[in-house]
Amino acid sequence: MIIIVFFITLTNYSNQKKILKTETFDIKNNLQLLHFDCKTNVDNLHIIVGFATSLSDFNFSKINYHIVAGTYAVQKVLYVLPNNLVELSFGNNWTVAHENFDTAIKKVQKIVKQKLDINEAIWIAKVVQTDFTVALVKSVQTLFSQINIAKRIHVIQHSFLNKKMTNPKHLDFVKNNTNYFKIPMIIF
Repeated sequence: MIIIVFFITLTNYSNQKKILKTETFDIKNNLQLLHFDCKTNVDNLHIIVGFATSLSDFNFSKINYHIVAGTYAVQKVLYVLPNNLVELSFGNNWTVAHENFDTAIKKVQKIVKQKLDINEAIWIAKVVQTDFTVALVKSVQTLFSQINIAKRIHVIQHSFLNKKMTNPKHLDFVKNNTNYFKIPMIIF
């Protein structure tokens, strides 16, 4: 579901936002990272299942992706352990940041580096706050100081609540160091 919303949103807003004026998502070559907090809100689990279902469609089956679960920030609420669901849905193509933040950053950094090494772009769909993305972008900047990360890493954030719960300095960092795009709230 999130991937469908992701592509519909990019298509609908491409004339209004800078995100598609310079580049579009290359389904066969770019990397799609999906960050989930899994903190109390089981909507993340629904999105995980929706994305896994989307991958079974021929049109989306070639997406290069990696899932990162447990990318919450300061919430003091119950973490909904998604490991069995994520493993069933994506095999080994995921990382857990819950209680393993630094290890998760290092693992995802290696995956991102492989794509940036061959001049590909990274698209991060965030259903979470910004802390994990900030740490990841900073780690990538140390490896690629010679390239403009803001042209190679695109961040799409979907939730007003997650944006509101993000440390303002972290949000500013992401806005200033990536090609940041906030999906507008759509009411049906």
